[in-house]
Amino acid sequence: MPGASDRASSAPLRRAPVHPEGGQISRLALFPQSTSAHSHNWLNCSHTRDSDTSRTRRDCSHTRNLPSQHGQPLPLVPSCGDFPHSHLQLCGIDIVALFVRYILRNTIIHNTPIHMTKTASIGIDLGHSSVKISVKSGAKSPLVGAAEIFPTVVRNWIPITNEETARKAQVDTVEVNGKKFFVGVTAQRQGQADSFSGQTRNWIETEQHDALLVSAWERANRILGKNELEHPEHVALVLGLPASYYAEQRDTLRSRANALLQPLVKPHQELKIYVESQSRAPLLCVVFDSNGVETGVGGEDETWGVVEIGQFTTDFTLHDRGQEVDSAATSARGAQMVYDRISAALKQKGYVADFETISSAIQTRKIKVFGKEEDVSDIISPALSEFSTYIDEEVATRFGDKAQRMDGIIVAGGGAYIVGQNVKAKYPNAIIPTNPRFAVAEGYSRFGLLTIC
Repeated sequence: MPGASDRASSAPLRRAPVHPEGGQISRLALFPQSTSAHSHNWLNCSHTRDSDTSRTRRDCSHTRNLPSQHGQPLPLVPSCGDFPHSHLQLCGIDIVALFVRYILRNTIIHNTPIHMTKTASIGIDLGHSSVKISVKSGAKSPLVGAAEIFPTVVRNWIPITNEETARKAQVDTVEVNGKKFFVGVTAQRQGQADSFSGQTRNWIETEQHDALLVSAWERANRILGKNELEHPEHVALVLGLPASYYAEQRDTLRSRANALLQPLVKPHQELKIYVESQSRAPLLCVVFDSNGVETGVGGEDETWGVVEIGQFTTDFTLHDRGQEVDSAATSARGAQMVYDRISAALKQKGYVADFETISSAIQTRKIKVFGKEEDVSDIISPALSEFSTYIDEEVATRFGDKAQRMDGIIVAGGGAYIVGQNVKAKYPNAIIPTNPRFAVAEGYSRFGLLTIC
């Protein structure tokens, strides 16, 4: 298992994913070392074994002679070098060659029909204000309702007397280690809560985090069920951490997630859990499309920056020609500083200052007071301007003069709705994803597709 220092020394998109139970699985080579069509220098395959068994995980031979029906060797698959460099390479094997081998083995040798197993990739961005879920089919067919979001709020479960309300609350009810919780909207309303769960550094080790993770897992599986993909044989689950916590908490999060979720999978299912850096995920939305296919952007000769503005943290990452720059992988304050300033100003004028009121006011510049709307632009605009200046200064500190020569700066996260356009005005190479709030979860699920081979 790689140590905490592997983030600084390896390219973020060419690193070997880590098996949840320890041991490195076969490397994932996303880009060739050379752009020459027939002079590849692909990363070597890893013939590694599971940490708990002696079984070799994957046969990564570049060429394979399969026996014919007469027992004579029959060369069926050419080497990787015979394919153009644009093909995606998995485990050192061209994906086209891998598929050809599978077809030939099942149709020519065994004369049996091909059975495609059901696979799925789930990305969960367990943020400090909301939990975002992105689900994808391994068959790369679009899913209905493939994304979901709910507030990061957890409260102890209580009986609800109203039958209709109790029925609606079922989707927000979760049981962890014999204890029941409300999460999301139900937790907010039934607990009359205005504060979010998980605002401490070690919250991944709390029962609140456990409840949110199990609820997100159950919601993702409901999405699969609605798309006739219930209980797929292979599932890749990708979670994440802020850049400043990643090295310290990665293994802890993976272990805790395995302990919680592995008992929930069916006997025929295989669940693999990966942990990524939050700030790395939005870049995956640029490098790969929604089906996990390379877009041609973000190659090894390019430099990209990522600014992921969450509720409580803003994460920065610099990817300089295939290398992640460790000194730039840091975190700063998030959009909560806007909410804090607005809250103080509203309370000073005698207005209610809950999260819902402030969120609406940021968008409309108005609040509702005893059934009537009142303009609060004089409160909202200075708070947004202050935060925009803060983010500009943080970008300049992290990226410096490199920002000018970067191929792009991705501005993602919920805070992108607040200051994204201001960042673009100062940095013309800035890019805001179509749905910046879901950029992290979407990046996770695209990464998960790459691990299913």
